[in-house]
Formats: sequence, structure tokens, C-alpha cells
Amino acid sequence: MGGAFLLINKNSAPSINGNSNLFDQKVDSFNRCISHSNCDFCTTDELCGFCEKKGNNGRGFCLPKDHFNADIRSITGPCSSKNSTNGLHFIENIEYEWNENCHTDTKYTILPILLMVIFLCSFAIARSTCVSLTTFCNWEFNLIVSLTFLTLTQEATKYGAFFIYAGLTAIAFLLFYKVVPETKGLNLDEVQLLFMSKKERLRAVSTLQQIPMSKIENNNGFNYK
Repeated sequence: MGGAFLLINKNSAPSINGNSNLFDQKVDSFNRCISHSNCDFCTTDELCGFCEKKGNNGRGFCLPKDHFNADIRSITGPCSSKNSTNGLHFIENIEYEWNENCHTDTKYTILPILLMVIFLCSFAIARSTCVSLTTFCNWEFNLIVSLTFLTLTQEATKYGAFFIYAGLTAIAFLLFYKVVPETKGLNLDEVQLLFMSKKERLRAVSTLQQIPMSKIENNNGFNYK
């Protein structure tokens, strides 16, 4: 997923240097916005938007948003016309369009969708093996991801956020593989014994030893009455 967003970023419309007489360089966040190299970086920043000629997805200007009408105009530049009500601006018979989000018509746009479908299919197959405790942990970390996602995309870019998640997952897998080897090759009943106290484990083993083997086999080992 991170690779897909990286490809989309690399194919995003480049930003034109706005250091000219067309812009008021003293406005808030001007230097911050103009430093972004393309539309994807620009619109990921909550203070910036992308101004480009309508119908021309090649290049544009990354400019600070208007404080009161962020969705339709910038503070300075060709997209700062006060007469616009829909994000379209006419400057010297040239129509400019103001966007808070980049156009997503690159050839890589479909990749995140396909990867998400693959993820959901894989998740559905494995979900039946989860129990209530693992489901709780799963949604707990989903909440953490949801609360941190927007901040991460702004600080580390969209693709960087997914690379961070992938790295944390890899580290967690290695730690689990190294720290919890005692569960390897054990069935659920044997794993359950590992998490009992010594007293409870002795009681459970004693109970199992008192059950005739034929009864355990007939009940697939799950009837301990």
C-alpha cells in the first residue's frame, strides 16, 4: 500500500516556483507551501492548496489557503479572486482551478483499491481463527492507527505512513516469533495451560488424567465433564 501511494506521489503534478511579482510573499505560510515539490505533498499539508490551469493537470502553484474560504481560494496568486464562489478563477482570460485535493487520474490510482480488496479477502479468510481477546487487540490498534493516521500523513507523507505501519508490523512479528516460541506446535488446550497459574495447571492436568481416553477421543478431546 505504501508503494502504491509512493507511485501516485511521484506521478503527481509538479509545483511551479511561486517566487515572482504575481504573489504576495509576506502572507502566512507562503514559504511553507511554496517549498512543496508537487501537488500530493502540497494538498497533504492542511495549510496549502493547489492552483492550476483548468483542464491542465501538468503543473501548478502550491499556495496557502484563504483563512475564511479555504475550499475556493488561496490568499495570494491567480486563485485568490474574491469573486469566485466555486473554486474557478479567471485571470487575463485564463481559467484557474483551486483544489484542496489532487486529481487522482494517474495510472497508479487503481493500485490502492486493488491492494485493499486483496487485504480484505485475506483478512476474511483468517478472521474465523480469531477469538475475542485477539479481536479486542486488533480493534484497539485500529483505533490507534485511526487517531494517528492524519498526523502521520502530514509529518511523514501518505506513503511514509504506510511504510511506518509495515515496519512496526515486521518488528512485532519478529518479537512475537522470538519471545513466544513455547506456543509452537501446541493445540489450543495446551496453549491454555501455559497461561494458567501453577495450581490451576496441576488441577487441569489431574482432571484430564482422570478422564478415560475413549471418552476423550469420542468427544474430540473437548468434553471435560
